[in-house]
Amino acid sequence: MTAAVCSAVERVEVVLDASAGMWESLGDGPPNFAAVREALQDYAAASVQRQGRPEVALRIVGGGIPLVDGDWCDDTRLAVPFGLIDPRMIREGLEDLVPSGGRPLVRGLNDAIDDLAEAEDRRIVIITSGSDQCRGDIIETIKNLVEKKPPIEVRIIGLGLDRALANAATMLAPTRNLFEYTAMADALEWALQPADTRPPVARHVEFQISLGPTPLNSSAIEFSDASGSERAYSAVEGGRARVQLSPGRYRARIQRDDRGEIELSGLVVEGADQVVEIALADVPPVTLEVEPDSPLAGSVVHIAYWGAPAGATWIALAAPGSAAGEFVVRTRADGSRGGVALDLPGAASELEARCLFEPRPGVFQLLGSLLFDTRYPQASIQSEERIENGTPITISWSGPGLSGDHITIAEKGADDTDYSVCLPARGEIGTFTTTAPADAGDYVIFYRSGLGKILARQSLEVFEVLATLDGPATAAPATILEFAWTGPDAAQDFLSIATPGSPEDTYVSWAPTADGNPARLQSPPDPGSYEVRYIRSIDGTALARSGLEIAAVEIELSAPKPVRAGTRFQVSWNGTAHSGDFLAVAKIGSSTADSLDFAFAATGSPSTLAAPFEPGDYEVRYVSGSNLAILDAAPLKVR
Repeated sequence: MTAAVCSAVERVEVVLDASAGMWESLGDGPPNFAAVREALQDYAAASVQRQGRPEVALRIVGGGIPLVDGDWCDDTRLAVPFGLIDPRMIREGLEDLVPSGGRPLVRGLNDAIDDLAEAEDRRIVIITSGSDQCRGDIIETIKNLVEKKPPIEVRIIGLGLDRALANAATMLAPTRNLFEYTAMADALEWALQPADTRPPVARHVEFQISLGPTPLNSSAIEFSDASGSERAYSAVEGGRARVQLSPGRYRARIQRDDRGEIELSGLVVEGADQVVEIALADVPPVTLEVEPDSPLAGSVVHIAYWGAPAGATWIALAAPGSAAGEFVVRTRADGSRGGVALDLPGAASELEARCLFEPRPGVFQLLGSLLFDTRYPQASIQSEERIENGTPITISWSGPGLSGDHITIAEKGADDTDYSVCLPARGEIGTFTTTAPADAGDYVIFYRSGLGKILARQSLEVFEVLATLDGPATAAPATILEFAWTGPDAAQDFLSIATPGSPEDTYVSWAPTADGNPARLQSPPDPGSYEVRYIRSIDGTALARSGLEIAAVEIELSAPKPVRAGTRFQVSWNGTAHSGDFLAVAKIGSSTADSLDFAFAATGSPSTLAAPFEPGDYEVRYVSGSNLAILDAAPLKVR
């Protein structure tokens, strides 16, 4: 490391996003991670013989921990240490790359700073499809990078970044935001290679090609680089082909007179007088069969094969039209015939199942292929649309129930991995109860695939209860009621009883919260519908309301005992008294106007009356003050 610093060799660390978001595609290209993987390998092969080339390291951010499996905010690793670029190490560092989890980009950049601590001439190249997903401020982090002493040069390759992020990044560091995967190679050249690097010189390379144990004869071979701009042709006689090529990574097509075309990829040309030996498989085209024939995106596809050769043979999925060795996912074939299961990308697309033979590391011969389509799975979510914060919420779903499928609750407009709830969706249908978010606001419930693809969504409003009331829902008129309450209990807050729809500052009765809990309130004297309110004094807002019904109580008199003539006696009664109501002593059958004595009901029960002076049978009456109707009567014996 010290020698590199003293000789002023530039060090470049590539920080590569491998989060689940890298399954997305630019235009109609392959998934972003597959396109970047191929472009990096092409760049590495083309840079081998260049003068003034930097030392390059590769750091992966994400890709090691799925979204639903623990904390992925520390998921970053140095896949390729610093050194002059080596196509083999780049290939090995990338070949097992399968995106998953979130994007701890700030953590990856901070680790890259540590990796570059002893370098003087240093650069960080960021390749990402989005911003940090662990609440890190990526813009502030880039700003700190470019202001460091000594400085760290930063170049950014965005893969379909949103406009706001791309604009903010461009203000701090040179940025190319790509929307077509075909621009990837040019962007890498711009980001990784010093401007004064001299172009590579074409060299003579000899290929020794055999088909099985026999040298290939009477054939022609055509070479092309990834861009298709450099091409070369040669005859193949006695198993040999000699051609002039610049350092780089090439595809090849071998035309034979007696049989069909052979397609190769991954041929690396490093320098002059290089001899590349390739022992091709000599087998008929391998037969492939896909089950089901139109599988669900994000599910597992089963591929059966027949006629595979012995040795390093792979079954892979790739984008149609891509180079033979390009792949999205792959696995080893076991034997000449068999079957494998491969995970499908989360986006519906056209794919190609391939059988690949690897005659030498990184070189692939296409032995057979089969096109098929994937389709989006269907899913649905059912739950409450409005709920109090921090209370239980029940969510039901139906969906594919694939490995990694999960239900999340996220604030509306938040980043894909910024959620308050994340639970696995196991099975094709299911229900679980969880806790609603603690903060009030607008949220969305998502059904997501294991790769983060949204399959269903439902809006959710979370509201906050600032006060509560707990007391009777019905009561008699003019009685004392107790209401337990919770609330801010600020100075001059109060509880009140008012008619529904009336202004908050009008009420029938009230009690300040400072008087204690529960509060004591007198019910209205008149029957009807009312509400109890918690009123916040600072702005007069009702923070809680509770309905209250005041029901009229029928009048009932208790029959008095026999009384002595001319004496005073008491009559007990209960019920709802109205204005003007009175109790009276009268002869049985007389009109309400012929009272011998009376007392207003407003004085309360019991009421005091005078007995007539003449013994006999009489009655005590309760008379309505509004219409003089007798509401109840009881016999009275006077002796």
